Amino acid sequence: MTDFQPLLLLTLGAIVSVACAAAPAQDRAARDAGAQDAVQGERLAAARQLGLDMAIAIYPVHLLGGANRDVGDALGLVLEKRGLPNLTPSETVFASADSSDWTATVGAFGTHVRTHPQAPYALFAAIAGTPKTGPEAVRYALVDARGEVVLQAESTRADATFVRAMGPRAEPMTCCLYVRDRLAEALRWPSARPTAAPGRFARLWNDKSGGPGDDEREAMKRRHEDMRTRGAGIAVLVLPTRVGRGLDRASAGRLAEAIHGYIGAKATASESGPAIELAATSNEQKRLWDFARALRAHLRQHPAEADYVLMADYAIDTDKGERGCIHLVLCDRNGDWVATDFQNSHHRDYLSVSPKSATESDAVAAVRLKQILR
Repeated sequence: MTDFQPLLLLTLGAIVSVACAAAPAQDRAARDAGAQDAVQGERLAAARQLGLDMAIAIYPVHLLGGANRDVGDALGLVLEKRGLPNLTPSETVFASADSSDWTATVGAFGTHVRTHPQAPYALFAAIAGTPKTGPEAVRYALVDARGEVVLQAESTRADATFVRAMGPRAEPMTCCLYVRDRLAEALRWPSARPTAAPGRFARLWNDKSGGPGDDEREAMKRRHEDMRTRGAGIAVLVLPTRVGRGLDRASAGRLAEAIHGYIGAKATASESGPAIELAATSNEQKRLWDFARALRAHLRQHPAEADYVLMADYAIDTDKGERGCIHLVLCDRNGDWVATDFQNSHHRDYLSVSPKSATESDAVAAVRLKQILR
């Protein structure tokens, strides 16, 4: 997994809460917004009046020379998590993104939207850069259903806010979060409000990732509550951690110790475990659920003697560009899912350690286990 491939690093439960606050108004987005002509200023004022109730069609993001629907859907998801419920994925694709003349590109996008209206507003973004350089610029435009520009902006490495937001190892999700925060700033959105149920983009990503449906999630909640009620009376078998394509027995031992320390339950580290092969994917949520399904299949063929079985899957963050993640899957003895957890560089607990080894990843996993078990 390289820095700038479309590795989306999403979680349906919470998208990096640390990025919700808007950054200072010092980049081109703010300067461009201040330079709007009078008519465009009126359109911007009207959009601001709508607040979080804006209805927006989200177009695929232009990335690495083409329209990328996955990254567009990721942008829709982070906006949805920001509290905007009236978002839809665009049914059409706008493929042109001439980085040499963004104003002309925005004009062409407006013409496209006027010809293919889908919602009161439409959003298009483009990420410039290569796998070697990472993001060099982020450009975005919001137009109304008539194709008239509400706001347009571009940020490059000449902008201090952009440089700070991207950090040394940015990825497409970082750019999506950047666009979200710049829009929130320019449109003066109020604080994020909680949503009662998963929105359209959350459901879309769950389907793309092979996540469980509503009935299975409810069953997981019941199993989870039952496990918590039993407390110290449960027995947990911890399988060797999947690290890369190998199995780490020492990691299982450390996780077993953490479980016993948290709730006093009997936790045993297994000497052996399944050799799970996972197909390469840029969708990390899919990796989690592929892993969960493989573990479930193993336990259905080889039921455990313990009440519950835990297995972790780590990708180690390296200086060579590999991106790290930590996945936990807890099943009952027959393989039915009880709880899953997902951590990467967009989560506070992960960033508190920034693990570079299995031992450091265990420290993050132990913190997450505390939340699962108690």
